[in-house]
Amino acid sequence: MAYKALVFDYFGVVQLDAFQIWLAQNGFKREGGFAQAAQLLNEGKTTMASFVQDIASLAGRPLAEVQTALETNDAVDPKVVALLHELQGRYRVGLLSNANGEFLRRQLSSHSLALLFDVVMASSEIGVAKPDPALFRAMLAQLGTQPEETIYIDDNQAYVGAANALGIVGVLYTNADALRAELVARKV
Repeated sequence: MAYKALVFDYFGVVQLDAFQIWLAQNGFKREGGFAQAAQLLNEGKTTMASFVQDIASLAGRPLAEVQTALETNDAVDPKVVALLHELQGRYRVGLLSNANGEFLRRQLSSHSLALLFDVVMASSEIGVAKPDPALFRAMLAQLGTQPEETIYIDDNQAYVGAANALGIVGVLYTNADALRAELVARKV
């Protein structure tokens, strides 16, 4: 198969997922109120400031502490960034993230990554979040590719499965070296 596009999830693939790290460090899981708050943010039904305030309230932690944690646990994976540079110009490269668009673009800008992607799509700007097929279809339309011409990379198996159900080639991300090996095996 001749692939024309690769689409990356952002948090957990390109950049550490600061919210997930904060939850784990504080003994919480992404369930209940925490999952609901994240879903509202991802669907564009609340602002980033309200999300942080909700999380702090749910956790019984100071707002400033939560805000600082979410802003400082933002390291990017240099191996994934190197791979993105290699793909640039050879394939259409997309970014599809369950995220607040303003926050996502600020992260891309602060790490000088925005120009590595032909298309950047945040779920909050579409109004639906993964695994909703509408989000994947919107990305395909923006890329101008068919499902079978597109590889989707995510660290969440449910989202990879949703991509596969649409005919997109889903790849479960575990680490940059394994991703590179998978792409080589697919002749990318």
